[in-house]
Amino acid sequence: MTDLVITINGGGSPVVVPVDQIGVEVTRPGPQGAQGPAATVAIGAVTTGAPGSAAAVVNAGTATNAVLDFAIPRGDQGAAGQIAIGAVTTGAPGSAPTVTNAGTAEQAVLDFSLPAAPSVAVGAVTTGAPGSAASVTNAGTAYAPVLSFTLPRGDQGATGETPVLAHAHLAALVGQAWREAERIGVVAEQATGRLDRRDASDPGAGLLLAAMIGQIARQVDGGRIRLTAGTLADPAILIGDVALYSAIANTLSVAVAGVERLRITTSGITVFGTVTQV
Repeated sequence: MTDLVITINGGGSPVVVPVDQIGVEVTRPGPQGAQGPAATVAIGAVTTGAPGSAAAVVNAGTATNAVLDFAIPRGDQGAAGQIAIGAVTTGAPGSAPTVTNAGTAEQAVLDFSLPAAPSVAVGAVTTGAPGSAASVTNAGTAYAPVLSFTLPRGDQGATGETPVLAHAHLAALVGQAWREAERIGVVAEQATGRLDRRDASDPGAGLLLAAMIGQIARQVDGGRIRLTAGTLADPAILIGDVALYSAIANTLSVAVAGVERLRITTSGITVFGTVTQV
């Protein structure tokens, strides 16, 4: 190792000092050095290690251009989870459905609350004017509706067609009706246009004439003669004081002199008064 020789200005003998005995103290920094190159860091491969292994980061690049490769261990397999159905209850109509876990995150027990279905009832049903709009209004609540309906009446239908018969056929039918009327003793009353029987006290006359009309009706309009139902005060058919009418559905009544004497219904025949067997 070379010694350091120190010569003092002004003369004197030089001083020789061994280098390993010199201690140097820097009291003032030196000049700043040049800026070094910029460093870069990039992510390289990321791999999954075995459960329980150590995580690792390796620089596959350089000190100034690092490329970091990561190895991250896989976690241990967890216990199998289970889901079971718990209580199922019915909530009020309109309430929100709910699901709550009465168990744990791994052993779930799900309780359900489901709202009840709303009940629907029919309220008033009214008839509107022809041509008006049909409507439905809720007289109840959103979850217990009571629906009231207004339904318009249909327009009046056209008058039905009258059967058209040939003149000869019509004349034959009128002649047959007149002969049948004469046979049972019925005469025409010009003042009123009605058919009256000479002996109106016999209630059988009405039934006999009804049978005659039925025979003719089989040849007119497919066997149908359409009459108003009539009442006791305003009968459908009047033969003298004998009246035929249908004041009640599915009922044919025969009245004599303003008093009902016979009623025919789907249940049978009812006679009012004394029955005389001849």
